[in-house]
Amino acid sequence: MNNRVDWSLIEVFLAVVDEGSFLAAAEKLQQSQPTLGRHITALEESLGQILFVRGRTGALPTAAAEALLPHARAMKAAAQNLTLSVDGQTDRLEGVVRVTASEVVSTYVLPEILGSFLKSHPKIEVELVASNSSANLLQREADIAVRMTAPDQLDVVSRKIGELRIGLFAHETYLANAPGFAGFEDIKNHIVLGYDRSDLMVRSLNALGVPARNRDFRLRSDDQSLHLEYLRRGVGVVATQVKIAQMIPGIVHIMPDLPLPKLPMHLLMHSALRRAAPVRALYDHLGDGLTRWVKEGG
Repeated sequence: MNNRVDWSLIEVFLAVVDEGSFLAAAEKLQQSQPTLGRHITALEESLGQILFVRGRTGALPTAAAEALLPHARAMKAAAQNLTLSVDGQTDRLEGVVRVTASEVVSTYVLPEILGSFLKSHPKIEVELVASNSSANLLQREADIAVRMTAPDQLDVVSRKIGELRIGLFAHETYLANAPGFAGFEDIKNHIVLGYDRSDLMVRSLNALGVPARNRDFRLRSDDQSLHLEYLRRGVGVVATQVKIAQMIPGIVHIMPDLPLPKLPMHLLMHSALRRAAPVRALYDHLGDGLTRWVKEGG
């Protein structure tokens, strides 16, 4: 047994545990599967223990792996804190800043805001992760996040931007051949686009006293950008942000007085990065731009 363990091997070990297979871990780390397998073998030889058993469902951690796991996670957290401490000291307006936002916000809200930032900061690069999943700021999956939920992580700087108005919309080509809307109960007579796994829309309907399940929607997808494209093509009724829907020609706001819950918007970054000049500059720029968006009717 070699008492010296290479941190890079621990990182590979954690990827296999978290992803559940050698293949998925290799894809996450952008390595080939044979290379990743050699790294796991090297770690096992260093520790003198077998860490994984390959089964039909993937790579199964052994008892030795389970015993190693909390120490490995502590090593990862220490490495991340070290990186954050170093990155948080830079005072030069240059480098790469990674931002994550939902697909809809990334596509319809951020173009002008990020565009103006890039023009005024020629030495800063932006990596934009358009995803509805919540990236972990503590694990440096993103430096800045735009989220529609309040932060649930410690050591995070948070700014509530405001609340976005939500409405029901349909294209005039759909409404031309669809039943009318005398009241909200008539929604059951329409093709409504809803979510597949997300419960966001169901919770909103339940808050209005309307019992609903995801399976009540005749067309289901968690991709909000897809909802907007199908809305534009006259497929059915969509619940979405008022200002974004109004960007699409031919869209009709159905029952505009319907008291749908508003969607909160939060801007987050890790507290250790608040003094990193490029991150702080983009955080402040996004905060100002998103605040204007909401005040203008977002």
